[in-house]
Amino acid sequence: MARTTRPTSSNYDFPVVMEELKTSDGQPAGFWGTRRTDTGKVLGVTSDKYGLLLNSTLVDSIESVLTDKGLKYNKDVKVARDGATMYAEFNLPENLIGIPGVGNQDISMRITGRNSYDRSCFAALDVAGLREVCTNGMKALRSTFSFNQKHSSKLDLSGVSRAIDSAIDAFRTMGEDYVLLAGTNVSTQQGEYLLQNLRDSKVLSESLRKEITSFWKTPRYTEDEGRNLYNVYNAATLRLTSEAKHKDRDGKLVYTHGEPSHKKRYEYANKVSETLLKKLTKAAKDRTLLHKLIQKPAGQPA
Repeated sequence: MARTTRPTSSNYDFPVVMEELKTSDGQPAGFWGTRRTDTGKVLGVTSDKYGLLLNSTLVDSIESVLTDKGLKYNKDVKVARDGATMYAEFNLPENLIGIPGVGNQDISMRITGRNSYDRSCFAALDVAGLREVCTNGMKALRSTFSFNQKHSSKLDLSGVSRAIDSAIDAFRTMGEDYVLLAGTNVSTQQGEYLLQNLRDSKVLSESLRKEITSFWKTPRYTEDEGRNLYNVYNAATLRLTSEAKHKDRDGKLVYTHGEPSHKKRYEYANKVSETLLKKLTKAAKDRTLLHKLIQKPAGQPA
């Protein structure tokens, strides 16, 4: 990731308006801009047909639907790129699935509401799993559920409700993907080769490949000691969500997952996690592809 990537913020409820853009001589340019009135920053360029959906409207709508369904949750909102995009994470600790064969690990549900002011995405929901042993987030295939509408100042709560129902149904079955990965054994060396081959195919940067390899070779948790594709993926998600060291009141060194690197690289981490999961799941289903991925990279010394 480029070093100029801007960090995220938790401030999502800021004022945004649509304003007509003009040329240098004051004539209408035929485009409209979405502008933060608190900072003056223009977040995106669109047309007069664009419906401005405020972050607060989406967050309030999701909270309302979750409450109506009797689902307990905790919320964490991240805003990226000066406010152009928002990711509102809702962790549902009582919605759990177990992954047999890997110490019966529990994975809780996370729903993420996405919104943008620069047309980079429609308002939608993503579903992911949250490993209870270390709280690192794991993406899920079949993860995006739209509200079946473009940006609008009014959000149809029935659409949000249906999207959440679809996300819950997908979460109940997403464990199948993880079970498939857990049942695909690879040696420690084969896992290293796999990560090197993913680097060569531009899925991973060299620096990230080295860091994930460290987690793979020296598991931080006993649950990660099994040698399989599931734990290759766990090594990656554990690194992507990061570990921030700090001292508690007694001066002891403790770890807090997800801070601060995760917030600074949130969009990047999600993209890599989802791409990696697709690659590993495809390899688990296709033994020819798996054999290719775990082979020693070409040109590497014997």
